Amino acid sequence: MATLTRQIQHNQNELKHALRRAEDAENTQQNLQAEGTNLMRSLDEMRPKIVELTGAKVDLMEKVENLERALRNRDSTIVQLENDLGEVRDNLELVEQVWKEKVTHQEKQYAGAQEVTADMQKAYSELQGELEVALASLRNLEAQRSNHHQDASRRLEENDRLSHRTRMQEDELNALKRELETARKSHVSNLS
Repeated sequence: MATLTRQIQHNQNELKHALRRAEDAENTQQNLQAEGTNLMRSLDEMRPKIVELTGAKVDLMEKVENLERALRNRDSTIVQLENDLGEVRDNLELVEQVWKEKVTHQEKQYAGAQEVTADMQKAYSELQGELEVALASLRNLEAQRSNHHQDASRRLEENDRLSHRTRMQEDELNALKRELETARKSHVSNLS
């Protein structure tokens, strides 16, 4: 009889322990479910920011591409202006050479004659006018090239600023992804 009583008490104790373990397991499951719900809510809150950052990154990349295209166009324009400037200088040298040749010819052929002096003065005036036009064109091209260089410098500064902003947003996006991965792994580990 005593043995039976001890057996019954032992079984009752085992039952109590089993019930306590079942309650603990149920509490653990409820806590994990609550944590999972909170994690999903956090993911839902983070998703619009990730989408926003991705859109901003795409916009910045488009701006960078546009700036790079503008820089290539600027470089092409500068090359063209430099070529034009070289042609103007060549033409200027040719005009100066022609002018010198005409003056020399006039001096040898009509030295001392008043009429020849008038002709030479006229030729000189014409050549001087051509020279002034060529010089004005040269100064204009120089001014255009200077403006293009200034514009290029501004665009390079804008490109640097946009590139820095892109890198910062990429770093922020990567940080958010790492946080998301850490939260997911933590959730999976807790479920296990």
